[in-house]
Amino acid sequence: MFTKFKNGSFVIDIKTKKSGKVIGQEGAYVLVEVILEQNKEEGTRTTQLIKVPHVNLRPYNPKQNNKVYKPYFDVMEFHKAFGHPVATKPTQIVPERAKQRADYLVEELVEFLWASVSGDEHQTERLVNDLIHSVHKAKNKCFAKGSFPSNEILLHQTDALNDINYINYGSIVETGVNPKPVFDIIHQANMKKLDENGKPIIDATTNKIMKPEGWEEKYKPEPLIKKEIESQLNKAKRGQ
Repeated sequence: MFTKFKNGSFVIDIKTKKSGKVIGQEGAYVLVEVILEQNKEEGTRTTQLIKVPHVNLRPYNPKQNNKVYKPYFDVMEFHKAFGHPVATKPTQIVPERAKQRADYLVEELVEFLWASVSGDEHQTERLVNDLIHSVHKAKNKCFAKGSFPSNEILLHQTDALNDINYINYGSIVETGVNPKPVFDIIHQANMKKLDENGKPIIDATTNKIMKPEGWEEKYKPEPLIKKEIESQLNKAKRGQ
């Protein structure tokens, strides 16, 4: 099931990075008119009609150019590549999967607290204990609201997940770090865990995803994120 792109809308092929205007659709493919050459002074241009798999296309705003920031679609790409669930229509998450997703969040929350005290174990322990107390307070707050019909599960899940996004962006705003280049670094690092055939490398014993040879040296996010933060700090000092 695909989202239909309107004729005349602009799209970008995430594989080839070619962008253009939608002319029509043929099954699982979209006909896209791309500009090969353009002479603005003469008002002429050379175009080509290409056929692109629908799954490779994302909405594109030509005015934003390289500022396009679509984390939802990038994470969808990751989920498809690594066999994680991808819903093609609004779908509630079952309890056990919700718990798994919450576990991922908890791991990153603890790392955030640990990072905030330079890795000091005593202070991390104190902050984590405070967090556990907050979890129980939040649980009791939910209990006070009471139960609700099962057909409202998706409503409440969607509300909570988007509140998480909003709060998380608030934390990023407080750091003053532009998240787009950092997200791109992390996304590339995750996608580079695929082998040369575009398949995940699975450990036969643990069934965990393995990192390809040379991944740490080339794609480990932390050194690249450090460089990006330094770059943003230097630009801020220069008033850019």
